[in-house]
Amino acid sequence: MEQELAVSAATNVHQSTVSRQIRSALKLFALKLSRGSDHLQLAGDASLLLAERFVHQQARLRGLAPLRVDATYSSGPWLLSSPPEGWVLGQFDLPGMARPLALLAAPDHPLAHVRDLTPGDLEPFPSLALPPGWFPRTEAVLRAQGLWSDEVRIKRYDPDRWEGRCADGVTLTYGQSLTEALQPGTVRLHWNLGLITGEALVVRRDLLDQPAIQQLVEHLQLQAQQVAARFDDVELVE
Repeated sequence: MEQELAVSAATNVHQSTVSRQIRSALKLFALKLSRGSDHLQLAGDASLLLAERFVHQQARLRGLAPLRVDATYSSGPWLLSSPPEGWVLGQFDLPGMARPLALLAAPDHPLAHVRDLTPGDLEPFPSLALPPGWFPRTEAVLRAQGLWSDEVRIKRYDPDRWEGRCADGVTLTYGQSLTEALQPGTVRLHWNLGLITGEALVVRRDLLDQPAIQQLVEHLQLQAQQVAARFDDVELVE
């Protein structure tokens, strides 16, 4: 239902119409849709559907319909506050917002104004943890520091289930300059996680030279320059 409402809003089509069209497409392609998780999954032979998707993709690359770009919760608001012409935005709820650089907490957290923190200072407090295996290196570094103790079972970014878990003023979360600026109710602790996070555009290699993709690259490069000019610890990498 949530996904259908999002499609309804994006296409300006009533939600009941979206539902009927989904049922019709599933029947046509002899597929079933699993709604057992945050990610909708198709069951059945999707070869015909993928072939039609390829046709639609080629049409979009030729400007006959908008292309879609998505991003993580941390990078989307900064790099895609407004999409380039011919592009529409996703929900910015993709997993992978963390590879944190700085530790964040509530302004009245007991450690908020403590200098020269030690691992022993952090260990007594719960700290948010993404599902195991999402970022193995980050997970290992944080676990070694006594963090990553309170697993958040999410499949997509949900602010209520992530930084909302810190509303108790005690639970620790972590991020970097971009996430910190998006969470004005948090304060940076005097602790360096020793992690460097990065943002990258992922696109199919065979589509890289498409004019629409190059337009997106140029747009993101311009936005990245503006972000780097705003934050002292953000660096552009060629």
